Amino acid sequence: DPGNEESGLQAARYMPLGKPNLRVKIPQFKDGVLECLMRAGEMTRVSDDDINIKQMDIEFVGDGDSEMKIELQEATYSLKDKLISSKNRAIVRRSDFTLVGDSLDFDTENRHGRMTGRVRMVIHNSASLLKGEETEEKSRSTRRPKNVSVTDAAELVLEAIKTSKEEKRGTAHDQQP
Repeated sequence: DPGNEESGLQAARYMPLGKPNLRVKIPQFKDGVLECLMRAGEMTRVSDDDINIKQMDIEFVGDGDSEMKIELQEATYSLKDKLISSKNRAIVRRSDFTLVGDSLDFDTENRHGRMTGRVRMVIHNSASLLKGEETEEKSRSTRRPKNVSVTDAAELVLEAIKTSKEEKRGTAHDQQP
């Protein structure tokens, strides 16, 4: 349940302070359906509000191509803010792209993240990112650009690539970016 304060990573509030928990698996359900599965090599509750996590991956289960996996070597989860923060290399994988960055802040409640530092994106299947473009046009007009999700970022990159290709087709010479 979205309002259930003890679901998913919130269950970590019951871990004893200062005691490492090894090979942890925590499922999260929404309306009785598995939404995501969080795995960690080690989780330690270091305060009333913070959990230190090592070798973490979160696998989101959902509607076909919306499945996503986040991999972090070290992170801190805030029980209060429901935010995972990592100052180390972070990887976000989906069937159609891989995103790698120097750090990641991820809001587990809204499934929005922000990568900083050197960020690199590899697009595996641009066609799957471009499908539903008409629906995306409608939602883009109402979207606030302040908080961009990983999927939105991928779509913006693909739109820029598509626009660039269209512009190149319209000119007689090659342009360097």
